[in-house]
Amino acid sequence: MKVAVITLKDSPNYGGILQAYALQRVIEKLGHDCYLIDYMNDEFRHKFTFFGKPTGMSNVYWLFKKFQYPLMRIMMDKMMPFYSHMNLTRHYNKPEDLKELNSGYDIFIAGSDQVWACDLNYYDDSYFLSFVDDKHKKISYAASFGRTINMMKPEEKDFISSQLNRFNTLSVREGSGVNVVRALSGRQDAISVLDPTFLLNREDWDNVANHNHKGKGEKYILCYLMQSKENDSEALKCAKTLSQETGLPIVKICRGLTSVLWGKTTYVPTVEEWIGLFLDAEYIITNSFHGMAFSVNFQKEFISFIEGDPSSGRNSRVYDRCKDFGLLDRIHVVGEKNVLNKGRINYDKVNDVLNDYRNKSILYLKKELESKA
Repeated sequence: MKVAVITLKDSPNYGGILQAYALQRVIEKLGHDCYLIDYMNDEFRHKFTFFGKPTGMSNVYWLFKKFQYPLMRIMMDKMMPFYSHMNLTRHYNKPEDLKELNSGYDIFIAGSDQVWACDLNYYDDSYFLSFVDDKHKKISYAASFGRTINMMKPEEKDFISSQLNRFNTLSVREGSGVNVVRALSGRQDAISVLDPTFLLNREDWDNVANHNHKGKGEKYILCYLMQSKENDSEALKCAKTLSQETGLPIVKICRGLTSVLWGKTTYVPTVEEWIGLFLDAEYIITNSFHGMAFSVNFQKEFISFIEGDPSSGRNSRVYDRCKDFGLLDRIHVVGEKNVLNKGRINYDKVNDVLNDYRNKSILYLKKELESKA
């Protein structure tokens, strides 16, 4: 089969880039040709350019984004070259032009990551495969709404409910996503599958990793934080305490204006370097979903920082997976105490769950790619 995948491409986000790569590699391993649709609508593009203002963005935040533009350019220049590891279609920026893809592909997939988050896709139904003819099979793989249903505006619910019945089969990344599908479409067939990054093992990721970062061969505590002031501050304090207790240095991956008070800063590494930093770390402190995901996949000791109710809202993506793996004690809610006395993770048990879930997720893909619409 020739398979085309649409996701939120070109965002300077390590997890977003790596999930797209992983999904393509897994589909290729299953014996199919796979291409990532090189598409970005104008609203999404305006988030990463100096001119233009996305609909709904406040003037204050827009000015802040303009102030950050030089950093944004650095991020784009360092991260986008990773797409050279992938097969891409020609570039599209008009949704109506996507229709020409019908003549070249057999199956279309929406996913993964927050491809169905309306605050990111700007209500563009292309991400729900609206451009695909009825004769072609349409599936989702680990698509995420980026939030639970109680967080959604009425217009978001209306828009999403009008899109979901277009799909032959539906899989989403979070258990909360299954609830969204059932509530807004009435469909009971949606299932939760693993984020694509979990479908590749350590060896697969090592094949594209760059280990040339400073300190190669030395143990260190890795901080990967996503610019939440209160969250970052507490996570860095935790890292400092852990450093004092273990004698290990702190290495921080900074992709924004994250605090540089402690430790060595690796400022906007390439995606290949990012993978290498995770592979070689001894401990990982993170407030990112994919930071948690790669920590588990690489069998690292880690602490995942979140704010507010662990099981609701945007926290559900971390909570759901940690619950599956028996790692809820690795979640630290900002404001709590005694985050370090957690003992070692029993990865024998975790790997049993991960391998079972991985096999089921790959089997879902295999079945849907081999069966007729």
